[in-house]
Amino acid sequence: MQSSVTVKASVSQDVIAKVTRLFNGSLADILNELFQNARRAVATRIGVTNGQHGEQHWIEISDNGGGIADPSHLLALGVSGWDAGIAAREDPAGMGLFALAGRKTRITSFHGGDGFSLVVPADGWTGRKTLRVKKVFKGTGTRIRFEASAQWARDLREAVAKAARYLPLTVEHGGQHMESADFLENAVLIEEILGVRIGVFAKTHHGYEPSINFHGVTINRRLPRIAEAGLTGWSVKIDVVSAPDLQLVLPARKEVVETTFLAELMRACKCAIFRAIAQRGEHRLAYADWRDAQALGIILPQARALLPLWCAPTAEDGFVLQDRCVPGAGALLVAEMPVIEAQLLERAFQMDNALKHTLICANTAYIGYTWYDSLPCITQCNITATHGGAVVRQDALGKALAGDHRIDDASITLDIASPAGLTNMIVPLDVVIGFHDENFSQLSDAMILVTRASMIVPEDLSDLLFNALFEYWQDCDADSYESQSRNFREEALHRAYQLLRSREAADLLRIENAMRTHILWMVPRGQQLSTRISDTNCVVSVSDDEHQVLGHEPA
Repeated sequence: MQSSVTVKASVSQDVIAKVTRLFNGSLADILNELFQNARRAVATRIGVTNGQHGEQHWIEISDNGGGIADPSHLLALGVSGWDAGIAAREDPAGMGLFALAGRKTRITSFHGGDGFSLVVPADGWTGRKTLRVKKVFKGTGTRIRFEASAQWARDLREAVAKAARYLPLTVEHGGQHMESADFLENAVLIEEILGVRIGVFAKTHHGYEPSINFHGVTINRRLPRIAEAGLTGWSVKIDVVSAPDLQLVLPARKEVVETTFLAELMRACKCAIFRAIAQRGEHRLAYADWRDAQALGIILPQARALLPLWCAPTAEDGFVLQDRCVPGAGALLVAEMPVIEAQLLERAFQMDNALKHTLICANTAYIGYTWYDSLPCITQCNITATHGGAVVRQDALGKALAGDHRIDDASITLDIASPAGLTNMIVPLDVVIGFHDENFSQLSDAMILVTRASMIVPEDLSDLLFNALFEYWQDCDADSYESQSRNFREEALHRAYQLLRSREAADLLRIENAMRTHILWMVPRGQQLSTRISDTNCVVSVSDDEHQVLGHEPA
């Protein structure tokens, strides 16, 4: 073998013999390709019909365009036959008609007064057969009829409507006009640049929605999106006008090739979004997005100083959206923290009327704005309980105490960061929730500690436990949400009564809840149920206001 040889890419003639396996066009692929061919042939109207011969269904697509000049190009893989202008603008692949490969197809076309008719049998796409082209007269445009399945016949109307939706031609199916629309309909701003129209929308488009329209062929491609805090996100769509540098993966044009032009187009999309935001006059952009706008030459004011009031998240629902306010004197940001600590922090501030702070949700995306960086922020909570003269941190309660207790005192120490530095604030607390093991988080594993001076009632303590600990998803296969939440509340209330009232009051409450849940619905309307229960006997009677109606004495 020589020390140096040269090679170049080539296409084997065997490829054409396998064309029916290389191209397996869907109904949508075929419609899109034939519609695009009609558009390039300067057609103004496309008609779609269908029918059947015996068991065989067929679909026919006709147009009033300029027709096909050279029938030899039809079956020449990779030869498009379009003029230099179209070739430069759209990069046709010369493969689209092979979406019909493996299907019997009849093609009739007229160009400059001359016409031809060609029948391609199902096995005529591989180059192994010589096909006869017949000369025909008196006609215009192109008509292509191909074999279809019964399923395609059923799906045809919906497929035609989709292919025609953003096509710049009139399309009819069975004589009925198909609805069309501007791809950028409802855009708040449209800019034409780089051979495309960029539409900006004041909403977020989902990944399954088409984002690029190539003369009627739509493509799902993630384009720049920008979100604002508490507002609908911004997104864009692209409507191609004449962008030869925008390369699509051939032949189906379902994906975009990553090129330097595409990167430039993505930059133009972001600029368009920022200009739309600038037109509105105010924004709630993250600081990083605001800096991006500046780097792109679009000067925006700082984000509006508007933040949601803070409300403790619950174990079940997480963050609860609150009304927004302008942070003023006394504003105190609250960073994300565990649910239990958040619930106890909220209770501490509700108890102490002397605290003049307004708790506001922190938003780390705003770090960098001068107004935001000037606000003090709670970065951490440390909860301690005092019992028998000993001060115990929340995370060490399991080693110091066992079970629910009345304790001497409790407090929550807040670490507060501000431009002046780190400071602390100690806030009294009357309830502490701890665990014997840090890996546990359920009510059955919790220790409930309440100060002796606390005025909390059992119902409020039960609500606090529910908000801090109830999570349906942890055992969602065991029972319904309603049953699990009811059982949790009953258990929480029972323990609250035990701790705050007495064991006897808690047991009586449990019996009452059991009667309400399992017995109450069986009492006849308008009557009363009386029970006398001991550890050995149960006497039940039902009566109206004056007389006993039914009674039962055990033997």
